[in-house]
Amino acid sequence: MQNDLIFISHYHEPKDGYVKLENESRQLDGDRASASSVLDRSATSPKGQKVQSAAFSEQELSVFKKAVSQVVISAEMKSYLFNVTVFLRMHRAVGSGITPVATRHLETLAK
Repeated sequence: MQNDLIFISHYHEPKDGYVKLENESRQLDGDRASASSVLDRSATSPKGQKVQSAAFSEQELSVFKKAVSQVVISAEMKSYLFNVTVFLRMHRAVGSGITPVATRHLETLAK
């Protein structure tokens, strides 16, 4: 199994108004607690309110793709991205390594 995808986590302050599902769900222990931090349990909050999904329209995506193709990454940034990739390839928690496709995805995300 190869890792062709990259996942980025982001934290929102409580004042931002986003539902914090991890605080409202039951407490888990052991391996389940670790897995719960990365698994999407549902598309609704415990109160039954629908959680908004962050989606872009096709038009917005085409604008982003065009803008990304014009971005130039500095040598320092390329070096930093390379170091991140090497770290992920060497880390014991990353099973089966990181593919070249995932590396290109990381570069696109950085742009």
